Amino acid sequence: MAKKTALYEEHIKAGGNLIEFAGYMLPVNYPKGIISEHQTVRNEVGMFDVSHMGEILVKGQDAKNWLERVMTNRVGDLNKGQVRYSAMCYENGGCVDDLLIYCFDEFEYLLVVNAANKDQDYSHLKSLAENVIVEDVSENYSQLAIQGERSEEVLAKLFELPREYFSFIENETFLISKTGYTGERGYEIYGKADDIVKLWQKLLTMNVQPCGLGCRDTLRFEAGMALYGNELGRDILPSEGGIGFAVKCDKDFIGKKAMSDKEEPRILIGLEMTGRGIARKGYPVFLGETEVGVVTSGTMSPTLNKAIANARVLKGFSEEEEYEVEIRDKKVTAKPIKRPFYKRRD
Repeated sequence: MAKKTALYEEHIKAGGNLIEFAGYMLPVNYPKGIISEHQTVRNEVGMFDVSHMGEILVKGQDAKNWLERVMTNRVGDLNKGQVRYSAMCYENGGCVDDLLIYCFDEFEYLLVVNAANKDQDYSHLKSLAENVIVEDVSENYSQLAIQGERSEEVLAKLFELPREYFSFIENETFLISKTGYTGERGYEIYGKADDIVKLWQKLLTMNVQPCGLGCRDTLRFEAGMALYGNELGRDILPSEGGIGFAVKCDKDFIGKKAMSDKEEPRILIGLEMTGRGIARKGYPVFLGETEVGVVTSGTMSPTLNKAIANARVLKGFSEEEEYEVEIRDKKVTAKPIKRPFYKRRD
């Protein structure tokens, strides 16, 4: 049976269209619809219930060095209050997950992981644990993401905010970070269930629009954010999923050798459909008669008002002038375009 977040009743009151996602009942959208919510975040401010995300605490005298080996990105130079995005890989170089690392100090870190992967992440970390304590603390947290141009303006009326991108601060009630998954300025608020419900209700009185999973996906996609299960997976290298920037090959980490040994690497590219049709996840990509890749995500962009897609293709073909995507047994033309498809104005 699907779980309910602390905000379940609030979603019902707001007219949320609820579905089961990652084991939780969560809203896809509210009455105004996905496109309205998408544009609200792009131009104003919206809020998301992301209480389904997983939180895993790593602590101990060797926590810093241990995480340095487990994560593809650097951990050793993180200072208290800093956040870093990283992948965590298997020996074959494929992704266990992509996640955020919150540094409390060199002996204690909070990993915020994808909800659908929480159990496998926790098992993976526990299997590797040496001289560290790994603890699933997800039940201790509910979480709101407040995203959009006016997010700082709104939240600054309620409490102090972190100043630097990818940093966090704590007050008596909340842990507040400045990161985001939409391409806009934004914040994540972690706290106890009752406090998060009260914050949601307060933000409603400040005209912050509730937003659902539907626009969260279109927003992240336009902004070039990877999604596990689409761009990333257990047999996909971080570089093949578009997050090569989070891999630091001047240090040792699990999966590094497999990455360097791979003979036929793939690359993630952006496509704009020039023929009629919308490319969806799993659609094959062709160059002439040769199948060279697959669509990982695709939609009609609410911001750009055109059909765009991510495609993972063999690296040698990535600079070609024109591809074709097979949509319902028909090949539709597409041209490569730069990712991310959208960048915030400032």
